[in-house]
Amino acid sequence: MHSPSEPSGQCEPPCGDPWRLPEQEPTNLLALWSDHQPPTKTEVITALSSYLGRKVCVLEELAQDDADIAWCVATKLPILAAPVVFWSERAQPVSEEELTVLNAGSCRWIVGAETLLAEDDPLTDYLNLMTLIAGAFADVPAVLDVNTTRWHTRRELDEVFASDDVEPPAEVLWIVQSVQRAAGGAAEDDMVWLHTHGLWRCGVPELEMLGVPLAYADPAAELMNDIAALLLERRPPEPGAPMEIGTNLRVALQPWQTIVPRLEDDMPGGMSERTENGDNAHLGARAVICAVPERAHVGDSCLWPRRVTEMLMRDEAGVYMTRRATERQAKLARATWGQLATAFATVNHLPRGEDGSPPIVFGIKAGFQEDDDETSREHLWFEIRSFDADRAEGELVNQPLAVRRLSKGDRVWIEREHISDWMVMTAEWSFGPNDLASLWRGIDELKQRATS
Repeated sequence: MHSPSEPSGQCEPPCGDPWRLPEQEPTNLLALWSDHQPPTKTEVITALSSYLGRKVCVLEELAQDDADIAWCVATKLPILAAPVVFWSERAQPVSEEELTVLNAGSCRWIVGAETLLAEDDPLTDYLNLMTLIAGAFADVPAVLDVNTTRWHTRRELDEVFASDDVEPPAEVLWIVQSVQRAAGGAAEDDMVWLHTHGLWRCGVPELEMLGVPLAYADPAAELMNDIAALLLERRPPEPGAPMEIGTNLRVALQPWQTIVPRLEDDMPGGMSERTENGDNAHLGARAVICAVPERAHVGDSCLWPRRVTEMLMRDEAGVYMTRRATERQAKLARATWGQLATAFATVNHLPRGEDGSPPIVFGIKAGFQEDDDETSREHLWFEIRSFDADRAEGELVNQPLAVRRLSKGDRVWIEREHISDWMVMTAEWSFGPNDLASLWRGIDELKQRATS
């Protein structure tokens, strides 16, 4: 029940829509039960009903041939469109080290949940289900997301899923795995195969990058995350067609069947990595992210989007943010305003460089109504000059494209409630609202340098 099925794959390029899934993959979650005694059906349904504040409707009891499964029921929850199957079974063996990390040494049973996420908004369904499990089963030490093999600890359940602050990013729906194999000799020649697990349950193809140099693995994985998030809000393009992911940033998606047969035998992600047997067959609807124009063949550096990745690494461009991500980032930026203002005051006295430039730059982004379109906003970056409670004075960094009433160098007072992002930068690093711990470590290093 809790092993996601692999949509049927084939080694020939598919006819028709290559991105269409034979069937949507269900989401499977396994919550470790802290009691030695197995949870009863009544106990679980009562806990769910109590948390929701209304009775959970049991649609039917499902018969099971597996002796380890104590019971299994299909339910209808008010927070999800599709039915949710709950069951209890004996916990599978977990390593002693993992049990210690998860604080799950006494767990002998699990409560499982399986459902189909809404394809038009899988993130909301997933967060609703995780929040329900976190809130209804307060003693559960951890939850395993079977689709991604990612454990969510009790702390994550409380601070991330059960929190009313800022919702988790879309990446919680999938993971990017890296498979490495030496391409021959020096470590810098090693190549990695990056691929996702978890996107099938969102109704979109899994993503891959092939032949990525090891030194580019992390930024390439970040790019893959960005593209995956975009695919949750828009259809993937036709195979090989340019996909605009940012200003002057384009990639192409190709079915794996078009690319993989061209690879050398020893390249990660080749045919030897794909099998009709097992849960990780790496077949089915899978899109390889390629450079534009797509000229992929053995040893071709254009197999993966090197230029795009390098531009992002040099901060010369940015990937479009989804509507959901934009709203999340704005909420997070506003929630951490106090930290930003405190950091600014902490380093405002540090000596400037020989050219008069500050050792650290504080920037905020805010949206301004476009001159010719009242429904659209252009988001502009400002370098902060001063703070005054819940507003800051900033100097416009670039010349706007659609807000002609403002010019580069203009100073504007911006209210906290209007910002959509912030960034703190030095010549060595840059941090945003997601990086508070790293930001403060960086500031401490700057202060130590200034006093040494």
